[in-house]
Amino acid sequence: MTTVHHSLYSLLPPSFSSKNTRLVLSQSPQKSEAKTSVKEVFSSLVASFDQNSSKPFIQESFSSALELCASHKIAYLGQQIHARILKTSSSSDDGFLCTRLLFMYGKCGRLFDAQKLFDELPQRTIFSWNALIGGYASNGEPEKAVQLYWNMRRLDEMPDGCTFSSVLKACGLTEDLHSGIEIHSLAVKCGLSCIGFVTNALVSMYAKCGQFDIARKLFEWMPEKSDVVLWNCIISGCVQTSMYFDAIFLFREMHRIGMRMNSFTSVSILQACTELYFIKLGKEVHCSLLKYNRSFELYEVNALMVMYTRNGRMSDAVRLFVKRGLDSDLQMGNTLMDMYTKCGLVSYSKLIFHKIIDKDVVSWTTMIACYSLNSYYSEAIELFRKLQKEGIKPDSMMMGSILLACSGLVCVSLLKQIHGYTIRNMLLDRVLENTIIDVYGECGEVKHALNIFKKIKNKDVVTWTSMITCCGMHGLGRDAIELFDRMEAIGIVPDHITFLSLLYACSHSRLTMEGKMFFKKMISEYKLNPWPEHYACVVDLLGRAGELKEAYEFIRNMPTKPTAPMWCALLGACQVYSNYELGELAAQELLELEPENPGNHVLISNTFAAMGKWKDVKELRLKMMKMGLKKNPACSWIEVGSKINTFVARDNYHEDLPKIHAKLDEITRMLEEGGYIADTSFVLHDVGEKEKIKMLQTHSERLAIAFGLIHIPQGSTIRITKNLRVCGDCHVFTKLVSKMLGRDITVRDTNRFHHFKDGVCSCGDFW
Repeated sequence: MTTVHHSLYSLLPPSFSSKNTRLVLSQSPQKSEAKTSVKEVFSSLVASFDQNSSKPFIQESFSSALELCASHKIAYLGQQIHARILKTSSSSDDGFLCTRLLFMYGKCGRLFDAQKLFDELPQRTIFSWNALIGGYASNGEPEKAVQLYWNMRRLDEMPDGCTFSSVLKACGLTEDLHSGIEIHSLAVKCGLSCIGFVTNALVSMYAKCGQFDIARKLFEWMPEKSDVVLWNCIISGCVQTSMYFDAIFLFREMHRIGMRMNSFTSVSILQACTELYFIKLGKEVHCSLLKYNRSFELYEVNALMVMYTRNGRMSDAVRLFVKRGLDSDLQMGNTLMDMYTKCGLVSYSKLIFHKIIDKDVVSWTTMIACYSLNSYYSEAIELFRKLQKEGIKPDSMMMGSILLACSGLVCVSLLKQIHGYTIRNMLLDRVLENTIIDVYGECGEVKHALNIFKKIKNKDVVTWTSMITCCGMHGLGRDAIELFDRMEAIGIVPDHITFLSLLYACSHSRLTMEGKMFFKKMISEYKLNPWPEHYACVVDLLGRAGELKEAYEFIRNMPTKPTAPMWCALLGACQVYSNYELGELAAQELLELEPENPGNHVLISNTFAAMGKWKDVKELRLKMMKMGLKKNPACSWIEVGSKINTFVARDNYHEDLPKIHAKLDEITRMLEEGGYIADTSFVLHDVGEKEKIKMLQTHSERLAIAFGLIHIPQGSTIRITKNLRVCGDCHVFTKLVSKMLGRDITVRDTNRFHHFKDGVCSCGDFW
């Protein structure tokens, strides 16, 4: 006989025939679900009502059946019992059964039904009050529990220990210290404050209300501390108030006096170990749980997972997941994947994803989000296409994640498919609309973004900001300002992000005076304290305008400490305007702030190379090697026929490489005949002139342009994305190609969008 069936047997009334009981238990499969067993017992109980209609038997049977429903949270059976009670006139006004019904509804979370029954009671007892107060306190409505208690007191009903326990729990959950103190006072007057479970509730209430000193005094005052619930209250109180060392001290004391922890103790102490990075103690707790030889509660496993993950013990966390057979637990698997995603641990998230047996839409969404958020865009798109083949319907959350991947790869064809899908399946909410505006902008489709923007009714600040951002990244600074003015005119209040987008737009359109004005307006008119990002934008604004001295003074006089992006912006401007003295100063500050950022070393190395300081370049690169820092290889990609083609500098692996080089040679000859001379000053390597020209001709963006010219028909835009800044010579090369061949070419680099048409770039040759 299983544990479930033993518990069912114990709940049956003594007067219920043993023959019927044996019949129920013998017919139930050994591994049957608890709910099925309860239903069988319930059916047998109902059948027995017709055989024995005596009031004691019916009352006892109903009571046992309701207790079964409450313990297994089967509300629909409880409602059927309620209906039978109402049909039995002798039982419908039975106070005992009504209290049982209230208790059952509370346990099942059916608070509306409980309140309705309570309101209809002709006479209320302390037990009926307790049942409803306890139901509210245990089902996420503690405010109603406290309110009900005060209603009870206004009717001069005297509480008992159970009342105090439930309402004090509710006070703790709502942090209602005032009510808690009054209730404590009454409990003392009634002589009930010394009862164990009331004291436990008091300790927990004071701890949750931030009055840990009082909670600790109550705990110390207790002459007998043999109740594990009391220890749990004080230890969890320590953890909730970030007193982790105190929690561990109390845990050690609990262990010293021979108290055995339960699942609630272990969760609290594992949380303390997580916050203090006490992996050794955490493993001791894990070992103790194994020694107890009992099945782990899900929240215990979750606490262990978090502890191992936060302490960098990923393999232990995954091992625990597999060993505990949690591959069938969707909620745990999805939660763990989400946690690894936020930690940037893609491989572990992927491992858990493949371990989950029956994946749901949340599993797929979490894995796609993991890839997208960690810049594994191709993998995200590949997984999305696999999902479609398996017939799983994406939801709006998944759409947001895959849109991020489309943005990263500038995958316009998939973006349009997803946009169409969201419209057809009515998934297009405000969040997705704003995201789609962003992504169309990041894919170079400004017109599409604007069309969506125009169709949105009741635009919010995020919608306006998305469109301002779109204009800014495409060098449409005047349009961004016009949008901002329209937004202000209709009463939409801009936020920090709006001004950040506006300052970026002014910077990249060289609208220096306007940018300064908006920065002042943000502070004086809208009372927004600038973030470091706003200050960095102003430095970039001044730097692009050639106002290097003013930019440096701005950094020096800021009310906040300068950040790396500020010095980075100044260093980039110094390189453009050949102010190497100030550039060296910015480089020194940058290295002090972020000595292990390879991007900073590369930027400084390029500055030294532009100055002809090859010795300094070699020293810096040697330093990078010793520190194990590697430069990100230049990479460009282009979408052709819904396939993403990737190129790296001096690529030797692409299948179309012979055709690409032939096309590049053909174009270069035509340009040279028109007067083009390669500017080798952009090759920051100490090599010969011929080698420099050869290196320029194999830059990744040129390979992508040649590939696009071969495969994309005349009249269609060639869209390229590069992971680094476009070099000056490639910029000139692309302008000439657009003029000579009459092609529209869009290149998105790390700084901005470049729209090349008829030999002119939208950046105005400043980026």
